[in-house]
Amino acid sequence: MKTSVKSTNNAKLKALNPTLRIKTRYLVYEVLNPKKDLNIVKSIESQCKELYGIIGFAELDFRKIEEKGNKGIIMINRKSVDKLKASFVFLNKKENIGIVSRYVSGSLKKAKTFL
Repeated sequence: MKTSVKSTNNAKLKALNPTLRIKTRYLVYEVLNPKKDLNIVKSIESQCKELYGIIGFAELDFRKIEEKGNKGIIMINRKSVDKLKASFVFLNKKENIGIVSRYVSGSLKKAKTFL
């Protein structure tokens, strides 16, 4: 008796329920005192890692989306927006560059209007 195994290569993945997917926010920031030799996103990442550790930084779900001049957009987990804003305060004291959060949005299209 022969049994055949069906290939699942052509099967489509089932979409996640809206309650299971990670909900994100887009934060628009502005640098008030920019320094030419300082990479802003790298310094924000290192400050978050210093404050919250590697596991805490992973929970932030931090991703750079776009930068224009002295403004930029960061995608972050919905529950971690306050943690990112707190790291801005510590980074301002450490580097003296003046990063300010300008707008937080649930959609990228709306956040891009504030760039």
